[in-house]
Amino acid sequence: MTVKDKSRKSGTKRKQAPVRLADLARQAAEERMKARKKKEEMAAKGLNVDGTPLTDAQIFGRRVRQARLEKVPNQAQQLTAFQWGLTPQLLNAIENGHRLPRLETAKKIADNLGIPLDTLTEGLKGGSNEE
Repeated sequence: MTVKDKSRKSGTKRKQAPVRLADLARQAAEERMKARKKKEEMAAKGLNVDGTPLTDAQIFGRRVRQARLEKVPNQAQQLTAFQWGLTPQLLNAIENGHRLPRLETAKKIADNLGIPLDTLTEGLKGGSNEE
């Protein structure tokens, strides 16, 4: 009788097969999609995932990103920044809601997007939309 046969006879459980890397990757992708969906649902309500209100910089940045992706959907953010006369770091910080641009930069972004500045700044608390 082999060792394998003895363990089966004694009623001990066999070791579980190791988790496959593909299963782990699929599970991680599903979790990312759930998190992204929750973030989008909260953003539609004007809130961060933790329930705090979005800042003016976050609202402005989301509007810039959405308009940029509608205008040039397959163009890298870095290339767009160079074409607009901005650094890639600045455009990234603006779109991610880390920085609110100066007025002249905001105008440059709106002009390059082909939309009025008021479209990007409407409803923000940080000041008037009047020029």
